[in-house]
Amino acid sequence: VKDTWKNDPRTSYWIEWARKSESPAWLGVHWLDRLNRPGVVHVRPVWREDSFLGALVCIVSLEALSEFIAEISAKTELTSFILTGGHEVIAHTETGDKVRGSGRDQPLPTVETLGDPSLALFPLPAEYDLREARPEAEIEAKLVRKGDRAIVFFHKDVFGFGPEAWTFGVYAPLAEVEKVFGTLPFALIIGLTILGAAILLAVLLSRTISSPLSRFAAVSGAVRELEIGRARPLDRTYLREVNSAAAAYNAMLNALRWFEIYLPRQLVMRLMRQGATAVRSEEREVTVLFTDIVGFTSIASKLTAAELADLLNHHFELLAEGIEAEGGTIDKYIGDSVMAFWGAPEDQPDHAERAVRAAAAAERALDEDNRRRVADGLRPIHIRVGLHSGAVIVGNIGAPGRVNYTLIGDTVNAAQRIEALGKAHMRDDETAIVLISGETAGLLGPGFELEPLEELVLRGRSEPTKILRLTGVPEVQPS
Repeated sequence: VKDTWKNDPRTSYWIEWARKSESPAWLGVHWLDRLNRPGVVHVRPVWREDSFLGALVCIVSLEALSEFIAEISAKTELTSFILTGGHEVIAHTETGDKVRGSGRDQPLPTVETLGDPSLALFPLPAEYDLREARPEAEIEAKLVRKGDRAIVFFHKDVFGFGPEAWTFGVYAPLAEVEKVFGTLPFALIIGLTILGAAILLAVLLSRTISSPLSRFAAVSGAVRELEIGRARPLDRTYLREVNSAAAAYNAMLNALRWFEIYLPRQLVMRLMRQGATAVRSEEREVTVLFTDIVGFTSIASKLTAAELADLLNHHFELLAEGIEAEGGTIDKYIGDSVMAFWGAPEDQPDHAERAVRAAAAAERALDEDNRRRVADGLRPIHIRVGLHSGAVIVGNIGAPGRVNYTLIGDTVNAAQRIEALGKAHMRDDETAIVLISGETAGLLGPGFELEPLEELVLRGRSEPTKILRLTGVPEVQPS
């Protein structure tokens, strides 16, 4: 793939490094052929239990680093810089746009080639070196002269950003330091305080990038599991590149939240586990369930639009809990009805038993909910449920721009017509009537209690269908 990083050898190196690592790390400065510039690479391995999933790679441009240290040190009136190897320039507050080497063999400019004559003095022998006078000092300060130029440098080596130490430092002309602070020894003492802020920069830089990447890893795990509600938007940082990635992620997260509303998460997770073959249309043996609220037209006529929406949303939530607990897939909501199925996309040899247990769970949930409704002076809700088992065509059905993973076939129609038969058999004291076909009954194991009702030819079919009422289900033994 020419337009991605997939075939870039450095990408392979970073991923292999992450595979062998147990913690995130900085890999130093790399020349990036595709961007024709250098960048600082941070890699975070992504593991799921014992499985390596990949790596999050953050590439920070050197221009961004220069902007970052310039923003932090703006009030010091000193020039800040970051070096590696003692003479290669990673960032510089005044000439950050020039921090770019010539290629893979020389990704960074040197203090001599950057174009800053003051910084070019840094590697030269010092006229005064604080480390020689005070070996115990944790930071270094020195005065370097060349011709009529005298520069005071405050600096410290910091490890952890790559194979070599990074030198964080600030400098100012000696005349400016003396003008503000008086004698050089006093200036050095004050300079130590100023350098403390520069050293803090190293910590801030690491946290500024590592913290978003840590959150990237955490929220990526939530997105991978389609637990969109657990994922939180990422905040802005000092780094432009990280901000761009965070903005793209936040836009994706917002879109996924809308998709989560309209797409069944459990179905998507199952399709993801099975891959592309799961959506190919094929014939499968399944059990289909239909539900319908008794007297819904009368109920709806007495409610406002908002009240009706609240009623349906709560009702569907009750039914969905039992359906999903039994591994079922909610295909669609049709007015006040629910269509669900078992046996696809995953193989479920006990699909009939799962569907019947889900219907029984719906009745129990409605019983409990109706007690609360009656206590609140509201009308109880009753439902009819129909189930039928048989062959269907299952897979992606629809136009290219709008596809549903759904079922088609006579089995679907039969389940809906069996649900409608509940009108003739439902008793007034029943919260729900669950009718199943002889085909579904024949797939049930021992312990399911059924009452035969009638045998008739359903509309659209030529053979008679046995209709039975569900009166009891076996208790599920704890595993």
